[in-house]
Amino acid sequence: MVHAVVVGEDGTFYENDGVDWYEVQQSFDADWRAKKIVRGSSTITMQLAKNLWFSTSRDPLTKLNETLSAFMLTHYLTKNRIMELYLNYIEFGRGIFGIQAASRVYFGEPASQLTRDQAARLAAIIPDPLGFTPLSGSRFVSYRTNIILVRMGARGW
Repeated sequence: MVHAVVVGEDGTFYENDGVDWYEVQQSFDADWRAKKIVRGSSTITMQLAKNLWFSTSRDPLTKLNETLSAFMLTHYLTKNRIMELYLNYIEFGRGIFGIQAASRVYFGEPASQLTRDQAARLAAIIPDPLGFTPLSGSRFVSYRTNIILVRMGARGW
């Protein structure tokens, strides 16, 4: 599951300092061209900060606070601890929080027994856990699952 989340949400998770500055610049450029917020750039660490302390607002002040909090989290916690907290706090559906609950609800087994495909399907819904389930046959879930599996394969996972 860790590998699926890294390639699906934050490919530089283990290398970055809580913020992926390249993605921030790409997001800023896309938003500037569109004259509205159209692209996110949150790392796993920033998403954890948002889930722990902030709202889902995308306003600049909230993003600044997420960024500062991500630096603090990276300073005080190991990457493995950040990932553990992230996987235990994120939402995977209405009232389904954490990977253990998601694994049991969707696949009827503990998270430690997830297959590579099941992990990729769960990671695929992270951007919109209220709009999709890992069991849906939607094009969005299928597309994201395939991308995650290809990226995992490319990294030898």
